[in-house]
Amino acid sequence: MKIFTPVNYNHILYLDVRWYNNCGILLVFDAVTKEYKSYISGENVNSGSSINEDIEKIAAHGNTFPLEAAHGIFKFDENEDLIIIHAEHFI
Repeated sequence: MKIFTPVNYNHILYLDVRWYNNCGILLVFDAVTKEYKSYISGENVNSGSSINEDIEKIAAHGNTFPLEAAHGIFKFDENEDLIIIHAEHFI
């Protein structure tokens, strides 16, 4: 699993993103709710100047994507507390 730059610097951690025909699907971890969340973009979102900009667009403006479906795309364990495993991202 890839780990991208934390969003808001205190409670959201980008974990992975996959692109399908210019449509992005994003997996994040929310340290406040201690939940994994997934978002999907519309087409042609990957037009920012960096991958992090594209990911931020998906997180800010994408629609929620069912975690059941996200399990088919990403490998993650919903019972893992990433605050403990990757504490350096939540300081």
